[in-house]
Amino acid sequence: MRRAGLCIACVALMAACAPAARDSARPTAEFLLVSDDSTAWVRSSADTVIVQRAPMLIATLGGRLIEIYVAEEPVNFRDVTFLVSRVFRRDLVSGDSTLVYADSTVLREAMAYVRAHPGAERLEADEPADDAPRAVEASITAADVVGTTLGIDVHVDRTVGELGTHDTYRATVDLPTGRRLALGDVIAPAAAQSAIGAARRDLASAIVLAGRRAGPLGKEASRAMASLSFDSLSFTLARSGDSLAARFLVHDEQVIDEDRDTHRYSLEPIVLAAPAWWSAARRMLPKQLPDSSSRVEVGPISLDLRYDSSEVAFVAVRTSAGPRPVTRMRGPVRRVITISDSLVSPVGTWRGALQRAFSESSYYSELVRAASLPSRTRPTAPRQAAL
Repeated sequence: MRRAGLCIACVALMAACAPAARDSARPTAEFLLVSDDSTAWVRSSADTVIVQRAPMLIATLGGRLIEIYVAEEPVNFRDVTFLVSRVFRRDLVSGDSTLVYADSTVLREAMAYVRAHPGAERLEADEPADDAPRAVEASITAADVVGTTLGIDVHVDRTVGELGTHDTYRATVDLPTGRRLALGDVIAPAAAQSAIGAARRDLASAIVLAGRRAGPLGKEASRAMASLSFDSLSFTLARSGDSLAARFLVHDEQVIDEDRDTHRYSLEPIVLAAPAWWSAARRMLPKQLPDSSSRVEVGPISLDLRYDSSEVAFVAVRTSAGPRPVTRMRGPVRRVITISDSLVSPVGTWRGALQRAFSESSYYSELVRAASLPSRTRPTAPRQAAL
């Protein structure tokens, strides 16, 4: 995960020689631009744009602003180390954190080790383990928030000395409950089964097409893909055109090979029958245009997003006199959240909470925040980072 300090840019963009004409002025608006590893808070008026950036993933849930973050907790013994990753959501006004997702693989293995070695002494966070111990580690990265769901990729590594295995799977998590969702929980069960069948057929076709490539490379690719297992729970939600889609990842635990990465294969998005909530969620997502730019409606204004070769997004507001620059940020921009007292609660308190969260994010490399867990287990010195 990339950890960046707080970058606050206050930009006053004004015409060089004369005031901008009224019909070309930027409309007054306030919104959040959310990318994979940061959020930009933009306040735009006729002749001024104020931008604050922070290494946070911000979303809305039930009309409230929340931050989504990962806490990594090392659980180390002399001969084995574990790294447990958990996803939390934090209400920016109350400051309360709630567990959203924890990888069960590492948790199960850590608990099994403790049961098998009841006398094993847990090491302190800064106490070194023996050379080349056995290690089981999980790390989590975010795909995106779509509606009230969070898509994540979970990477699990097992190593013994120089040897090891690796696996990666996807999960779609319900943010209000923390429950991992099957596709039948997102759309009607019959439509979900149809989409899963389409994904299986796409995988079979991809294996056949790979095998038709000339030479040993095609046969090797076909064998590698055929060795993967289709997992109907290993998907995240995404936008495909104007439609909701599922992005399945077929995967299997395989030996780590620095020269090849054959333990996973991402299928093309499968378009889904849209549920009732998709119409509102779609308005927050940039729409891809034929010229490779994107556009999104933000309340009364329309934003254009264009990218350069290094995935930097140039954001401009559309006016009657043409586009007026707003800001630029490292892309891609995943979502745009319009914020105002009529849209975000509690009225009168969320703005101060958002400012406080942006200020605190500058200490994310050293900050440890308490996170509430439903069980008696409590995180010990977790390493926290924005998704």
